[in-house]
Amino acid sequence: MTFDLIGLPPSPEEVKNFLTDEDEGAFERVVERLLASPHYGEKWARHWMDLMRYGEGYGHEFDYSIPHAWRYRDYLIQAFNEDVPYDQFLIEHVAGDQIEKPRVDPESGINQSLVATGSWWLGESVHAPTDVRGDEVLRMDNQIDVFSKSFLGLTVSCARCHDHKFDAISTADFYALAGFLQSSRRTEALMDPHGKIAAGVAQLEQIQSEASHLLEEAGIFDLPPGSPDAIANFDGGLPAGWSTEGFAFPSAPTSSIAVALGDAENPIVPRGVVHSGLLADRLSGYLRSPTFTLTEPEIHLRVAGKGNVSARVVIDGYYMHSFHQLLFGGTILQGSALDTGGKYEWKTLGGDLRKYVGHQVYLEFEDKGEGYLAIDEVSYGRAEHSSFNLLVPDRFDASSLQPYQKKAAAIAEGLPNAVRTLALVDGTPENDYVHIRGSHRSLGDEVTRRGLSALDGEELSVPSDASGRLELAKSLVSGGHPLTARVYVNRLWHYLFGVGIVPSVDDFGVMGQQPSHLELLDWLALDFAEKGWSTKEMIRQLVLSRTYRQSCVADPANSPSLIEQVDPSNILLHKARVRRLPAESIRDSILSVSGTLNPKVGGGSVPVYLTSFMEGRGMPQSGPLDGGGGVVSIWRSSATFSRPLKLPLIAPFPSRRLAVVVSPMCPPSLLRS
Repeated sequence: MTFDLIGLPPSPEEVKNFLTDEDEGAFERVVERLLASPHYGEKWARHWMDLMRYGEGYGHEFDYSIPHAWRYRDYLIQAFNEDVPYDQFLIEHVAGDQIEKPRVDPESGINQSLVATGSWWLGESVHAPTDVRGDEVLRMDNQIDVFSKSFLGLTVSCARCHDHKFDAISTADFYALAGFLQSSRRTEALMDPHGKIAAGVAQLEQIQSEASHLLEEAGIFDLPPGSPDAIANFDGGLPAGWSTEGFAFPSAPTSSIAVALGDAENPIVPRGVVHSGLLADRLSGYLRSPTFTLTEPEIHLRVAGKGNVSARVVIDGYYMHSFHQLLFGGTILQGSALDTGGKYEWKTLGGDLRKYVGHQVYLEFEDKGEGYLAIDEVSYGRAEHSSFNLLVPDRFDASSLQPYQKKAAAIAEGLPNAVRTLALVDGTPENDYVHIRGSHRSLGDEVTRRGLSALDGEELSVPSDASGRLELAKSLVSGGHPLTARVYVNRLWHYLFGVGIVPSVDDFGVMGQQPSHLELLDWLALDFAEKGWSTKEMIRQLVLSRTYRQSCVADPANSPSLIEQVDPSNILLHKARVRRLPAESIRDSILSVSGTLNPKVGGGSVPVYLTSFMEGRGMPQSGPLDGGGGVVSIWRSSATFSRPLKLPLIAPFPSRRLAVVVSPMCPPSLLRS
């Protein structure tokens, strides 16, 4: 039981205490101690990491690191330790960014609900896809496969090219779910632990307002020359569908002439500009456009910039630009390419962009907190004008702004940096189309975003101004959903008894295996939901059962002939199953009994140790030979560079799917050790 609940062996003292405890509640006290252990969360997080196909590298050729992936691993550990109700756990995974009152860790101030959505971005990614839309389709196929198997126990991805051959899942069902992802975007979300940045921003806004009032009193005004045929002109406010995230870009363009406290050299900002340095040059944030169809080979930006800022065209959701720009040259401008010396100049996104005319794209401007970026206009064509017509009276003394700038700089200097995490957020709401025979080049009918039709998914009402993921998530944990609770309690049974009541834990469909005790599964699911969706309570109930506590030797009271007749394969559990220990528990047990196990929970991952023999393209930096002093659970999982063969037991076994030794998905190095 100790291995089942925390993945570690009991200490000699714990064994002695249990054996000498003659009270009838001795076993129950051990269960409570293990459920309260911080290592309980590590053990059960591993199970869920396998379902999410957790890895910290994108795989493929260079196995580039997934940014901030470890935060999701720590999220799981904390969620299981705190016994977050499974209905909330599910909603956080599907739509944690949409929750009105997200779950915030009181100690770290991290928005845990938002971190959960990072699970959607743990799959393999290609750094130079020759068919970027096809790459997006394959990525969403993998995301839907993980989502449907993990939460619904259904193989929905089998319906990508044709109606499911066995289950009541149509191709339209698949693309109805794809619409939720098509309406969402990947982001490195910016979090503000304990609201310290927000408090500083409020002070800076007050200072900026006072400084801008000086310009009004001096009679300074401008005549901004907007282009009527622009993709976006901010003279009339932030256009429909445009959005900001983080703390740098204001929620609306300047409605009148204003002061940029973050630009000491050119502090006067005309109206109709979205400026990330209005408050300071240390704030980070994003400005994004709605999704639109690219109709020209170039996009021109009238901007002023300085420092660590960027502007890019996001084509069909492609996000590997930071690692490699092969086939995407010219679709991103950053750093010195946007440094205009304080002047407003035309900059062009082009180059390879010509290859993607007709594709779905959106614009993303980012200020990483070391400079500023001011956007006046986005257009397919350049207007003739090159500067604003600022009318500044001779009586205005620019030095009068310096006290405000100094005061603002002092406040900004004391602000912490935003904490980043990989996340899924809403983009432009849109439905997907049936891909005939799975080809994105052959589109059929448009499909409204909804759930699976066989599970009353057509009754799901999706708002027109949002992705609808929150509504989808809530529908999965409603009292009438037939699969959600059953699939989850069946997994818990599987982890504790070796085989689920439904042995095919990822497939409750026609091709899945029949349940060994349907009434028991129904009762457990109902009891689970009625008791608040508590994972710990369900585990407690299962491990305290007589079935779990029985010996792996058959009860002598059961005759061999009866067993042979009624339960020859032990499906009904007339005795306990003999089960293999997972690789992590073998390794951690050796470290534990030798006294070298580091009990620290969470934090950044330790790189895999690589020998000089393990060379190849994209070889990462090697980690320590001893795994950082026996650190448990935080080894960087790599699909390309696994640990060397000569360390078969003392090193962990990084794999996207961890199973018993005989699994074909197990790392070859483990099979040979």
